[in-house]
Amino acid sequence: VRDGRIRDGAMQPSPFSAVIAGVPFQGAVSLDLRGTEPGGVHEMIIRAAERPLLELVMARAEGNQSRAAAWLGINRNTLHRKLREHGLLE
Repeated sequence: VRDGRIRDGAMQPSPFSAVIAGVPFQGAVSLDLRGTEPGGVHEMIIRAAERPLLELVMARAEGNQSRAAAWLGINRNTLHRKLREHGLLE
């Protein structure tokens, strides 16, 4: 791919941005396979992006889980579980 994201079978850092509830979210995803076949890539990408996204949305929602869950399009119980998994509950 010419945009520099995929070279020699490995994914290079690729900045991305989105707007979540009016707040810009920026990050980078890097995947260095070092010549091996990919495995569990989906889970790895989700884990890399999920915590910062949850932190951002919860801050914007001022801790209101119902509002944050609605913005994310997930059930409040699912959000609560994810917050617990990432150690983001007080």
